[in-house]
Amino acid sequence: SFTFSLMPAGKIQLIIAVLAVVSGANSIYRSNRLGPAVRSLGPWTLLAVGMGTGFLSALTGSSGPMVLLPILLWMSLGAVEAVGLAQVVQIPVGLFATAGNLAFGRVDLALAVLVGGPMVVGSILGAIMAHRVSAGTLKIGASLVLISAGAYYALISWP
Repeated sequence: SFTFSLMPAGKIQLIIAVLAVVSGANSIYRSNRLGPAVRSLGPWTLLAVGMGTGFLSALTGSSGPMVLLPILLWMSLGAVEAVGLAQVVQIPVGLFATAGNLAFGRVDLALAVLVGGPMVVGSILGAIMAHRVSAGTLKIGASLVLISAGAYYALISWP
């Protein structure tokens, strides 16, 4: 959150945009070349991913999944596992990022409730759907969403 207060918003968006596009494209490339991949991540890798995700989440205000999902897909974690993990970890990451942003700036709590309520409903529906489609379809879908979101952020943040 402190770093965020020192950086221009456009640069932060551009960093996330590049991460999202590269991770989405890499995930599609790997799914076409290697088939579905599920791998176990060691404790040191998880520690590094967690610290990096926490830092970038506070920096971008994304609450985790926008940062974590591309990283997990890039690391060849299965799509269902990656999406599930990204959803679960957003709770503590979001709470601590919000606390940090409250300390260094302003957070519109009324707007957060108005957006957060529908997000809960969407998350439940998304979880149901994620378990009803094939892992390959989910991985391609998540990758295309990452590429689209990254391209959009790149366009709006380009100097």
